Amino acid sequence: MLALWFCWAGTGWADNLEGKITEVVDGDTVVVTDAKSKTHRFRLLGADAPQKGQSFHSAAKRALTERYLNKPVTVEWLRSQVCEPGGKNCAQLARVLWKSEDLALRQINSGFAWHDKSQRREQSTSDRAMYQDAELVAQQRGRGLWANAAPTPPWEFGKDAPKPKKKSKKTKPGAAKR
Repeated sequence: MLALWFCWAGTGWADNLEGKITEVVDGDTVVVTDAKSKTHRFRLLGADAPQKGQSFHSAAKRALTERYLNKPVTVEWLRSQVCEPGGKNCAQLARVLWKSEDLALRQINSGFAWHDKSQRREQSTSDRAMYQDAELVAQQRGRGLWANAAPTPPWEFGKDAPKPKKKSKKTKPGAAKR
């Protein structure tokens, strides 16, 4: 299971950044290169896309790639980070905008991400309401991942998956056991 945890370095907006999306990591994470050619990894605030191995993982990544790769964006990033277990692959939580379009909201509205309610404290009241409404509309219209009767959210994915069995060492026929 791919679980994420938060490294809180205080709340509130840290800064704004202008740059270009130079890599789409997955359906809710992008890499932005700024004017000084420095790269920054951002997790879309309020969105949680399917993880690798889940239905719609590739479609969610493709949706971001086709629409936003190499496009100029404005990033409003937080002092908070999201990391994989062990502190790997950290990304700053951020609101990423192309022109006036919120990438996270678009992913949710298109059915390529859930509204990540664990980040609601980081969102404005109006953003929370918009994201919740977008998820409900996507669900009602059967968009993207909502085409499945009961899609498994990323935070539940892999929890009940059986653990891989260890291979037992077999002795060759006729070999004596010691």
